[in-house]
Amino acid sequence: MDGTRAAGAGGMGWLLVLGMLAGCNGSGITSVTVNTDRSTLQPGQSAHLTATLLGTGSFSTDVTWTIDGGQPGLTVSGNTAVYTAPLVGAPTTVVIHAASVQDPSKSGSVSLTISTALGVQVSASPTDLYAGDVSTLTATPSGGVPGVNWSIEAGGPGAVFPSGANSAVYTAPASISAQTTVVVRASSTADPNVYGSAMLTLHPITVVINAEATRLFSGQTIGVNGTVSGPAGVADGVQWSVVSGGGSLSATSGTDITYTAPAVTVEQAVVLRATPTADPSQASELTLTVDHGWPALVASGNGDDIARGVAVDATDFAVYVAGETMGHFDVGPLGQGDAFVAKLDRYGNLAWVHQFGTDKPDFVTGVVADPNGNVYVSGHTIGRFADSSTPSGGSIGFVVSYDKDGNYRWRKDVGPNVPPSALSSDCAVYGLAMDTGGLLHAAGNCVGSPALGFVQRCDSAGCSGTNARLTTVGPTVTPAGLAPAVQAVAVDVYGNYDLVGFSGSSGFVLQVNPTGCPGSSPCAPVWAWNIPVDQGSTGAVQLTSATTDGSNVLAGGSTTGTVNGQVPQGGADALLLVYDRGGGGATGTAQWTQLLGTTGDDAVSGLAYDALFSRQLLATGTFDVQAADSDVFLAFYAVSGSLPTPAVTFEPTTSESGGGVSVADAQGNLILGFTTDSEFVGPATTTRHVGLRKVDAFGNPVPL
Repeated sequence: MDGTRAAGAGGMGWLLVLGMLAGCNGSGITSVTVNTDRSTLQPGQSAHLTATLLGTGSFSTDVTWTIDGGQPGLTVSGNTAVYTAPLVGAPTTVVIHAASVQDPSKSGSVSLTISTALGVQVSASPTDLYAGDVSTLTATPSGGVPGVNWSIEAGGPGAVFPSGANSAVYTAPASISAQTTVVVRASSTADPNVYGSAMLTLHPITVVINAEATRLFSGQTIGVNGTVSGPAGVADGVQWSVVSGGGSLSATSGTDITYTAPAVTVEQAVVLRATPTADPSQASELTLTVDHGWPALVASGNGDDIARGVAVDATDFAVYVAGETMGHFDVGPLGQGDAFVAKLDRYGNLAWVHQFGTDKPDFVTGVVADPNGNVYVSGHTIGRFADSSTPSGGSIGFVVSYDKDGNYRWRKDVGPNVPPSALSSDCAVYGLAMDTGGLLHAAGNCVGSPALGFVQRCDSAGCSGTNARLTTVGPTVTPAGLAPAVQAVAVDVYGNYDLVGFSGSSGFVLQVNPTGCPGSSPCAPVWAWNIPVDQGSTGAVQLTSATTDGSNVLAGGSTTGTVNGQVPQGGADALLLVYDRGGGGATGTAQWTQLLGTTGDDAVSGLAYDALFSRQLLATGTFDVQAADSDVFLAFYAVSGSLPTPAVTFEPTTSESGGGVSVADAQGNLILGFTTDSEFVGPATTTRHVGLRKVDAFGNPVPL
């Protein structure tokens, strides 16, 4: 009994498995049917066969044709076939099968009977033809057929003419636009229902266009090739033309030419056409995309434009640049100098630009993008925006946000003097950072009584929600006890603020834990480092930029005096410092110090850290700030302090000043923003405008 139960249980298991397998086959081919236009043939006659597949869900309709015994006479074209009966000595039955390629277990078949009565068998050579080619056809009558008449089934293209008693010549048409099947029939002169046929395939002469690139930048030249396919000995000549979009060709004929893209200001499509001389009706076209490419200009055209920072949208590697303008973009001028933010796609094409401000001078100090591509611009103004709730009379900081498509999102006054605070100090935002969680941190300082440094935390929705927080620092945080002119902020993974700035003639780098501050009172520093000029030297240190590599604080600015034993080459040198976040005293030692400069005045204007590729500190700024031919520089430093390559400057220009730097794309290329009075791209102008360059990790230009 136990054995019986075990066997029964096993049987149930197999039934379950079979049921599951049946379920797996619920979607697929259920049947294959083969139909024929005639089931009885005489020698030389043809039957036209069609395979039809039925099923459920998505399935392939491809079939494999076979004849029992592997007999000849079957010409296949996809799901159709033509069977031509051979000469036979006795009535013969032929079974033709069509099996699904996807599921060979599903097949259909049809039986054809070949009689020994009247018949015609037709052969052709060749069966593959190009325009104007000729095929010789031979009819072999049987059973007393007296002769044949030649015709083309279904009014197909080409022409057939008798060339002998039972032979003919088929001539393909002069032009073939697509591959075509032609069936030539030889019918008994005594009975048109007695016939045989041959299948011919007509092929077009084609030309395939190959280009070195399909996305170009303005003025780029690429090689283009046209390859002609056709019968043996076909002429390989190609005629070229530009259908639309402009640009120029090095030649209008030949298989290998070059194409030079036009100068464009926005993305533009270009269509090239290649026409084979062997068959002018068979032209092919290739569409190219021409982008503005880098470098790029953002110019209002009727007033000075100044770059203050760049950021990159990580969702599509588009570039944001923000700054100030005395001109007119989409609105304005609104006052005595407005703010603007512009977006360019990854290829340097301007997507949109927005101008905003008050009736007073407005200043931009930072720009960042969040993980969703929203952009945030910080700055300060002595004016008041239409939606401002801060009483007039002093300077206020602000943050403005747009989405990635250029739609306005929100604007907020920020700082300790924003209501409900009654503080009457003049406050300004000088630095903007975004932490790894997407929260925004606007840093600056207030002058007056009291003098404060501050960081305003905001989120994607604004600066007044549950994530909003104002952190302040007072004069006691600076080693000299002077007013802290906070210029920049970096945020570590724990939410601590690394603040960079200057007080008096010394620079400072300090860390604040905003969660450890009592109430609304100014925070005490976790640590603070003073950066004066060396003893015996004169001058001042100003730190204005900050970033982080995760373990260290990276600070940049300028100095007119000796710092840590390094002596400026001119009036002021660009200054870079790295401090370990891990601790230290009020006058700790920097990890390293670097001065970079010329005999003129030099300064750092932007810092970034390439965490994904080179793992280098990227510094940009201006050499010879006061000179008429000042230059933007880009320097690469290992965090250890070594300078792998000399700083790169960029020509030709009359005068440039640095604006910012950011990692641009997944290849580790960089974007530099700067102010220039050069016309290195675009129309000439008498004003300063915003330039952008894309370079690789060695400073070499990258056009796209």
